[in-house]
Amino acid sequence: MAIRTERMKEILDIRFDDPQKEKELCLQMLSGECDRYTQAFGRTYLGDAYHTIGQIDQALLELSKALELSEADGYDDLLFVLYNLIGIIYMYNDDEQSALDYFFNGIELSEKVDDKMMQATLLSNIAYAYRGAGAYDKAEKMTDEFYRMICDSSDNESNVEVDRISYETDKIWLYLHKNELDKAWELMQHSEIQNDTSVEKHINFATYYGMKSDHKQCALYIDAAVNAIRDDINKYESVLYQFEIIQIAIDAELYEKALEVAEICEKILNQLGSVGKWTQLMDYKIMIYRALGKASELETAYEKYYECDKLYENEKRHAVVKRARRKLELLHEIDRKQEIEQRQAELFDKRGMDELTGLYNRWGLKRHLELLKKNKDTCP
Repeated sequence: MAIRTERMKEILDIRFDDPQKEKELCLQMLSGECDRYTQAFGRTYLGDAYHTIGQIDQALLELSKALELSEADGYDDLLFVLYNLIGIIYMYNDDEQSALDYFFNGIELSEKVDDKMMQATLLSNIAYAYRGAGAYDKAEKMTDEFYRMICDSSDNESNVEVDRISYETDKIWLYLHKNELDKAWELMQHSEIQNDTSVEKHINFATYYGMKSDHKQCALYIDAAVNAIRDDINKYESVLYQFEIIQIAIDAELYEKALEVAEICEKILNQLGSVGKWTQLMDYKIMIYRALGKASELETAYEKYYECDKLYENEKRHAVVKRARRKLELLHEIDRKQEIEQRQAELFDKRGMDELTGLYNRWGLKRHLELLKKNKDTCP
């Protein structure tokens, strides 16, 4: 692997704090002549920056170029980041199968190089993808495995404590969606959970009180969840949180509250332009306007829904074709590798035979005896 430069280290240091600066540094890096590793690195983190600021099309373009370079040259450190980032983008766009393909590619790589922490991160994302697909038992299994791996890999007790809160928050979410309210409530009484101020905690409490038909407490936690969504959070992640909150409000028949959050969400989607998310938002608005008896708004929501849904179905068909094409390319690479290995073996055998008699020549006899000795040594 190439040695990282000071510019690369600077990008890694600021990527979570200042995505705009990360973007500028990567563009500067790629503006001059650079080797293949530098190109792959620059495009990886340029894609990361685009993703964070919500420019998903540009993110996928850069990440795809980086992936092609990294897979060709075996840049394992970049492949970890790429599999994770591309998987997250597909997951946000409701293509769980493509997301899982990339996450499991990352798992295979992490097992090969024995990187437990990266494997744990990918398991956490796989659990989230299963959650989105409604496969709650699989999600719980992955969540438990993720936490076990974190505990086994971390020497920092404070990190384990933070991860334990995150783990328990995830477990509460799963218990609620599996309708195991007593298990959820038991975890919700832990002091660390009570003192937590995260959006996930407030969403869980809003969900619980909504399921218990305590509309007053549900509304209070909905407001707390909306306020807990930070301004600097990834826009796509913000939309996912808001969709959860809208669904909670609709389930609790708090339609005015649901509409408030939907209006906030629409402003963000005007910047992102995700067809799938627009379709889902219009579906929510149809339910809200129907419940509130707003006929003209309902008609407009229906029109927008059908317009977006048609485009979304086309996107999903393209995603299926793209995924199938990638799998065919991988199968072709495997077949080609096996063909090369077979030809090498045939040439190897041919080199050890006398062309006239078909018997071992001196080189072939020597190799044959070495193989016999090796087999004898390995026999019990």
